[in-house]
Amino acid sequence: MLAKEGRLPVLALALAGLLGAYLVHPGAALPLWAAAGGAWMLFRSREPAPTDLPLAVVSPVSGTVHVVGQAYDPWSKRPALRISFQVPFPGISVLYSPADGRIDGFWTDLSGTAQCESGSLDAWLESPTRYTLGIMTDGGDAIVYSVGSSGRHSRLKFDQAPGERARRSARGGFVYFGATVDVLVPQDSRSEVSEGERVNAGQIVATLVHG
Repeated sequence: MLAKEGRLPVLALALAGLLGAYLVHPGAALPLWAAAGGAWMLFRSREPAPTDLPLAVVSPVSGTVHVVGQAYDPWSKRPALRISFQVPFPGISVLYSPADGRIDGFWTDLSGTAQCESGSLDAWLESPTRYTLGIMTDGGDAIVYSVGSSGRHSRLKFDQAPGERARRSARGGFVYFGATVDVLVPQDSRSEVSEGERVNAGQIVATLVHG
């Protein structure tokens, strides 16, 4: 499946190839059609299969588990279990919702209050561009996922606004040139993955623990 963000680039390159073949020479179309094929590969996506497990948290992206450990969540202002994923180069990917619930936050940076309350800014938060989304589950669990980049050219397109419902494993947005995606869940949650493991979008990575 081709992500909707890739439809225009692929179509434009394919049509330019046709025009080049017709107006110039058939050989002129080859580089453009190759570029269209490359754009198709870059923007292709596979919608994850949904899971019915009520306390499951899933990966928003396909990538490699970079870190599993305890961290401070400066957005929800609480200790948390952090699971971090490295997004394959060049970091262009559909984002999927990690949990069901109400979207209750969208942050484009770390506020001074959050940094102050956390005591010190952890190294993993130091990113030129960072976009963060918060979901409150029906069970009252705060789930945060944060997209960090290695450059200021990174952009996030979010498909929903705070107050709307998020559906686990459903498309939530699109990231351009992201480097890492961090999921923060309550600290007593159980991790279902380990560092270095390759995961697919929609795969269960943590289980919320109640009682």
